Amino acid sequence: MQFAFKPALTVATLIGLAILISLGTWQVQRLAWKEDLIARVEARTNAEPIEFAEAYRRWLEGEDMEYTPVWVQLVYNHPREAHVFGSLEGVAGWYVFTPASFHKRQPDFIDEDAVLYINRGFTADTFKARETRPDSLIAADENDTLPVVTGLLRTPQESPAIAGALTPQNDPARNEWYVRDPMVFAGAAGVKALPVWVDSSGSENPAAWPKGNTTRLDFNNRHLEYALTWFGLAATLLVVFFAFSLKRRDA
Repeated sequence: MQFAFKPALTVATLIGLAILISLGTWQVQRLAWKEDLIARVEARTNAEPIEFAEAYRRWLEGEDMEYTPVWVQLVYNHPREAHVFGSLEGVAGWYVFTPASFHKRQPDFIDEDAVLYINRGFTADTFKARETRPDSLIAADENDTLPVVTGLLRTPQESPAIAGALTPQNDPARNEWYVRDPMVFAGAAGVKALPVWVDSSGSENPAAWPKGNTTRLDFNNRHLEYALTWFGLAATLLVVFFAFSLKRRDA
């Protein structure tokens, strides 16, 4: 066998290798990023809750505060709750986002007229209407003490363009939403809202619905598999290149 240099084949192979190795390297970098993200989130969610105002201030200053445990004392505005389509353990239903007012004067960086949306959790379609779950409509107790909500701070996230194109249209008339965006809910409800929200742990809710503590923290991490696939394709391309570049010597 003897190697026969074929310029066109060689150039095409080099271009293909560059692309495949770049994609594999990118996935290795994504793997490191995802593993760091998982470690940070696990450490963060196991920390003691801090006051919401403190977490919000740090987020405004540019610190990553996603999934930070927080606590806050609020007054729910149940008639203006928003219903966001979603699922839990394979069952379709709705997440109840309820606007709430702060019970006392907040720092200047929080508008005194703004509400904070609380994702109170998942409810089956049967209990979507708040009239069907009166026990969940929390107000002050007999001592005028307001409930303390604990949960995870969530910050605005940009959806990929493809995901946005596939998302159904919101239906404000039916109070049915398909994006988790407090600013959108607030616009329809005629209130001013903060751009962040809190996923409630559900500890303040005595009712069965909505179910709190539903934040999904199981991040998909298949980057190693993807990296091996790209590198494997690069190796296969090399084998094909040599197979086409070798020819038998005449006897």
